[in-house]
This record gives sequence, structure tokens and C-alpha cells, in this order.
Amino acid sequence: MSIKEHRLVSNKYWAKKLKGTDPVVGPGPREKSVCSKTVHGDDLRYFQKLTGSNGISEYTVLYGIFNALLKRYLDVGTGFILSDKVKEPKRLLLLKLHSHGKKSLKESLGAAKREVQDVYRFSEHGPNSAGGFSFVDYAFIGLSYGKGLKNNFDKCRFVLGANKNHNHLELTASFDPSYVDGHVADHFLKTLGDWLINLEAYLGKQIDEIDILSEGEKGRILNKFNSTKRDFPTNKTIVDLFEEQVKKSPENIAATYKKESLTYLELNRKANQLADYISGSCPECRGDVVGVLMPKSIDAIISYLAILKLGAIYMPIDASYPKNRIEYILKDSNAKFIIGNSGTLASVGIEKENIVDIENVDYGGFSNENLDEKISPSDVAYLIYTSGSTGNPKGVLASHSGNVNMSLDQTRQFRVTENDRIAWFASIAFDASISEMMMAFYRGATLSIPTEEQIKNNGELLDFINKESISVVTFPPSYLDLIDAQDLKTLRCIITAGEAANPIKTKEILSQGIACFNAYGPTEYSVCTSIYSVPKKFDAGKVPIGNPIANTKVYVLDDNLVPVPIGVTGTLYVSGVGLAKGYLNRDELTNEKFVPNPFDQGTLMYNTGDLAKWLPDGNIVFEGRKDFQVKINGHRVELGEVENALYKYSEDILQAVAEPKSLNGTKHLTAYYTIKAGHSIEKTRLRTYLKETLPEYMVPSFFVQLKEIPINQNGKVDRKLLTRPKAKDIIQKEYIAPRNETERQLTEIWQEVLRVDKVGITDDFYEMGGNSLMVVLILNNVLKNLGMQLNYKDFFANPTIEAIAKKTNRKDYCSIPKAKNQEYYPLVPSQHRIWVLSQLDEGSQAYIMSGAVLLKGT
Repeated sequence: MSIKEHRLVSNKYWAKKLKGTDPVVGPGPREKSVCSKTVHGDDLRYFQKLTGSNGISEYTVLYGIFNALLKRYLDVGTGFILSDKVKEPKRLLLLKLHSHGKKSLKESLGAAKREVQDVYRFSEHGPNSAGGFSFVDYAFIGLSYGKGLKNNFDKCRFVLGANKNHNHLELTASFDPSYVDGHVADHFLKTLGDWLINLEAYLGKQIDEIDILSEGEKGRILNKFNSTKRDFPTNKTIVDLFEEQVKKSPENIAATYKKESLTYLELNRKANQLADYISGSCPECRGDVVGVLMPKSIDAIISYLAILKLGAIYMPIDASYPKNRIEYILKDSNAKFIIGNSGTLASVGIEKENIVDIENVDYGGFSNENLDEKISPSDVAYLIYTSGSTGNPKGVLASHSGNVNMSLDQTRQFRVTENDRIAWFASIAFDASISEMMMAFYRGATLSIPTEEQIKNNGELLDFINKESISVVTFPPSYLDLIDAQDLKTLRCIITAGEAANPIKTKEILSQGIACFNAYGPTEYSVCTSIYSVPKKFDAGKVPIGNPIANTKVYVLDDNLVPVPIGVTGTLYVSGVGLAKGYLNRDELTNEKFVPNPFDQGTLMYNTGDLAKWLPDGNIVFEGRKDFQVKINGHRVELGEVENALYKYSEDILQAVAEPKSLNGTKHLTAYYTIKAGHSIEKTRLRTYLKETLPEYMVPSFFVQLKEIPINQNGKVDRKLLTRPKAKDIIQKEYIAPRNETERQLTEIWQEVLRVDKVGITDDFYEMGGNSLMVVLILNNVLKNLGMQLNYKDFFANPTIEAIAKKTNRKDYCSIPKAKNQEYYPLVPSQHRIWVLSQLDEGSQAYIMSGAVLLKGT
């Protein structure tokens, strides 16, 4: 086969290999960090025996191990590793990122061998083998063996270099610090060296079962970071601790709402009277579910305490929920009865015998003495319904002991005293409301209750905080972003929870001398799992979620429930005293999410579905939810990473949310943000910054500035209410009309593909919502309608009509003359190419027309 024919065959191989793969358009070359490790020759005897000290064989084994380890350390997905050819560093190749599944290391090395043989067989490829791009555009992971050319890997974010020096093997990792932490890169090289040294012992093992942590590292992560044992009253219930506090501070104000207030003694007596009233009509309600349907109020607190005193299960329901949701919750929970007021009860059709209208209760006729109901700390205290993936909410059952442990540790860490005034911010149906109540009631502090109207208007809530002299408050970060820290005059402590905290707002809070804590925890673990006390000189890009609270263990694990190294992202699992008892009426889901704890025999742990990583100091960083990873044009996008980049652009951005939205039938990543009053954000500069910071596919197509980000009843971002982007949200420069026929025709094509009414010749294709899939339509239409040829690379580099018009090469249409009739015809080059390819695969029918169909009709 001639060199030309071989190149044609190679080009076909690469075209097939890259089919359906988009170029990885990243932020471009960046300054990289480097770490290194030397593996001595004496430790590589089996490696040398296996490879025969042959360069290609050594390269193959390194590729196989590198590929296997990548998925244990980094979120690389599928795709390719960019590599230079051994002894030919100018010749670039692409090696598959194989999924090893349940393969042994030996099987994985076998797959690596086959891949290298294939790739080297077709290494003599031509310049157009990658669809107009260079191979460097298809990978962000690199592998170089020998003395390669460093500039080959400028665009890669993590590159393994290996070079033999005598019998020693020098390993280097060159990495983008924004993509890989330095200690992770160090650990990666250490593990790679360990696998090379122990290659003979590891060959028969399943890849996922080969340790990448030493026993000392496991002990640090599993034991030292989880050294949380702390004494707490294991024999006490919520009721016990509340009644003890009543004795300690009977005249302290327990709760205030509007102009109403009750002391601890008054509140306890009211709760006892309501419990006595209920027991008259429902003498046996221990262990039964009792619903509370009313807004936050003192009546709601009385109801909560009365239900617990009866040994029943408290189930709060937000009165603003749709009627069908309320009815579903009542039916699913099999609630014995429901406590409400005339306003809320009228909205739900419930039989009268199952209703307690608290406004009509005559407290005077019932005992105000504490009940003698025997309640166990392990009994279920409350039932909270959270959103479910099936469309219906699911009920979480939490115990008394879980709350006692959690709330006592919160009061310790937040230094709550009887002098504090704590705001009840959370929705009554949200588990955080119980945390806020008990934070006050376990310390004799005052719980101050704002109205729903005040919460919905951040200005009114600010007035409430200052007038009520609130000292402690828990805010979702989205809500806190709406408030100027300088206006918080009375607060000494702010807790953020429920979402990823905004680091810029956090620093703003600290600058006002307010203590700041970032808390994390699912409903399935009694509200709070970990707490981070933000230091006064905090200056990180993300606010950690801290370390585990008392008597709690947190694990960051891979898909095989194996601990991951410090700095590596895994799934967050929690275990300990606060673990819920499961989901009501959902045994299958309970068994799926509450799984045996492999590190503490006889206990369970809960799979949060959240992604996280350990820091070297034992704190945890929240890395988003698995279900917050969305696909945009085939690329996986972590919305939290985009939002974090928006915050970093300017301190003038108060709130930022990234969300995929459909426009004209196409899904676009859209950035929503609010800014400080009197300030402005230039969208073009913002997009340019993001292009330099994020891969192209993670850069939003639209930027929508809002007066406020919609918030749901729990104070979190209501993503469903984010409006679709409109034409005005497209980034367009000052309009310049087409100046010639070519520009006019290109403008018409762009307007049709982008589905916009007006495009100027200097408008950027991507800033107007374009994406890589739309580029294909543009290029096809340009060739079809204008007879002009344009390649991908030129388009990406010059995405304006003005620039493209200068790059196009016109191909005038000319008809093909009819050939004379003859027995044989000479092959044109394209036909000759097909003939060559057909000889490589004998018996193939790919280039034979095996049948024909004649169609008739109009």
C-alpha cells in the first residue's frame, strides 16, 4: 500500500473514532503547576520483566494504569487522552479513556495493548483526519512518554509525563490548579508509583478493589476526621429537655409573634392544656401522626409541643401548599387528626371529627400540669415531607434523640444563651424550623416569629430583625444575598444552610463583625450533619460545610463504597445518632438510601446524593448534587461551578443562578443574576471572563439580569420560576448592517439558524446563543446556498459574519459533462479510495449496492 493510500485509510480510522465527539474547547493555555516522583529501578523489576524494557511496551502499561487511575481521582467522563508517539513527539495521537467496569488490572492492560496497537497502526494520519481540528482540541488529559514537546499539551488540564533515566522512571504531573488540587496530583503520582512497584501482585485484582489509600490515610479519614464522640443526655427526649428548661427559666420570654408573647411557663401550660384537650377526644394517640396546618405562630408552637407531650408524631404542613398536595400528605401519613385554625382548615375538606380548631379551644377547662406519658428517646418525634423524584413528596421519620443530639451541639457551637433572640425563618413544613425552635428552647432564649409577608419582603424582614433585636438567624444563601450586611445592626451570628454559600457575601458578613457559620444536612439526618465556623480572615473560593457534628460520621465514597483520597470528589454518606428511621410507607426507597455501614458493623448510613470532598484539615467542601449536573449539547455541566465563576467575576453580582432553558426548541445554558443598586455589569466582558475561566460548553449562552431571584417557601431558589431568555437577553453589539451580497446572505443564514430577527455583521455567534450543533447547520447552509466552503476551525476562531465573509472560499457551481458510452471508465480519486478501503475488509458489503427500489408518485 502506498503512503497516500495508507494515509487515506488512517484518516478513515480517525474519522470513525472521532465520530459524534465534539472538540473540547477550553479556556486555552494556562500556567500549570508541576509535581514529580521518581520510581527507582530496583522497585521496577517486574515492570521491566513484563515489558522487556521495550519503550512501546512500557508506554502501553503506563497508559493502562494511568487510564485506570484517572477515574478513581478525576471526573473525566468518556473521551480521549492526548499522547505523543514514542520517539516521535511531533506525531500526536488520541487514546480512548476506557471504562474499566469490573475488569482486573490484567484485563485493563490487555485493552490498553489493543488500543495502542490500533492507534499506532493508523498513526500516519493526514491533516484533515480530525474534521478540521487538531487532535489537541479533543482532549484535556495528556500522556507523554520520553522527552516529549511540552507545547503539545498546552491545552490539557492534567498531563502525566514519564521519562526513563537509566533504570529509574521519573514521573511528573503537570496540572491546572483550578482543575486539580496540588495534594491530589501528588497523591495520584504516589499511587501510580505504588501500582508500578506492586504490578505483579495487583495484576489479578479487580481495579476497583486495589487500594489507593494507605492504612494510615484510611485511619485519618474514617477515624480522625470522624472523631466526634461527645456526651449528651441519651435518656432524654425533646419534651424532657423543654420541661427542664421551663423550670430553669420560667419567666423568660419563650416566643413572640406580632404583639403576642408567652413566657416559658405560660407556653408549657398552654401546651399541656391543649394536650389534655386532645386526649379527651383521642385518648390513644401515642405513635399516631398528627398534622399541624397553620402558618408560623405561637399557636403552631403550642400544637407542636402538645403533640410531642402526647407521644404522638408531629407533622407540619405548609398552608400555602396546593390542596391536592395537602390531601396527598394527609392520606399518605394516615394522620389521626389535624390541628389548624379557621382560615387554614376551611381550605381543606376534612371531616369535622378529625379536626382541632385551635382558635376554639377553651384552655381554662383543662389541666396545665405536665403529662406523665412515657416517651422513649428512640420514638419518632416528627414526620417531615420532602420533595420526591416520583412527583409525590416522601415522608421522613426522625427521632427524639436525633434532635436532642443535633440541637444541643448547635447551641454549643453557636454559643446560644438565654439572652439570645432567635428568628424563626424557615417554613413550618421545613425541617430547619424544628432546629430554630429547639435552638431557643434548649437554652431559655426567645424565639421571635416574623410574618410570611415580612419574610417575602427582605426590607420588612430587615426592619423586623433590627426592631426585635434578633441576635441569631439562619438564612438560605439565596435570601442572604438580598440583604446588605451593613444593615444588620443587632445580629451576632448568622448561619447559612440549604444551599451552597456565597463566599463573597460570607466575607461581607464577617467584615461587619458578625460570626458566620455554614451548616449542612439532609432531612434524613435530623436537619444538620456538619458545621463550618468561618474564620475572620476567610479568603477561599468556596465556603466549606465544615466537619461532622457530635456523634456523627461522614464518609466521602466512590461508587463501590470505598473512601476516596483527600481532595477527590465522591458521594457524601452520613451515619450516627441523627439518622432518620427511613421513609414512611416507602420500604424499597428506605432500603435503597439507608444502606449497611461497612465501617461500623450493625449500623446504617444514608446516601445523600450530594457530591463532596475532604480538605486536608478535616473540613468538607460541598461540590453540588448529582442531579444538579445537567447535559447541554452532550456535555455534562455542574451548575454550581458556573454559578461560582459568576460570583468571582465581580462583587457587584449579588445573586447568581445557572439553569438550562429552552428557546426555540434548543436547550441553552442561561445565567440569571442580580446586581447592587447603582451598578452595572457589561455582559460582553462577563462572557469573555467566563470563556477564559470555563470550558466553552459551560459558558452560558444568555445572561439575564433580574431585579430579584425567585425564592420558594423554604427560602431556596425556585428554579421553575426563572423565565425563559428573550431576544433582549442576547449579547449584541451596535448594529452594523451587511455591506455586500456575501454578508447579506450570511446574515440571512444566521438569522434562520439562530432564530433571531436581526443580526449585525460584528455580532458574536456564541454570544447570540449559538452552539457547536448550530455551527454544522451554518456551514452546510453556507456551502449549499452560497457555494462557499468554510471549516470548523476558522469558524470557531472568527465567529462573526464580518470575519467569516473574508475567510470563505467561493466554489462556483459548474455542471459535470456527460461521459461518452464505453465499456470501462477510469476511476476518479474518491472512487479509487473506496476501492482501496474495500480491499482491507474482504467480504464487506459496505460499498456494494445490493438492491434498488423504484418509487412512483407525486
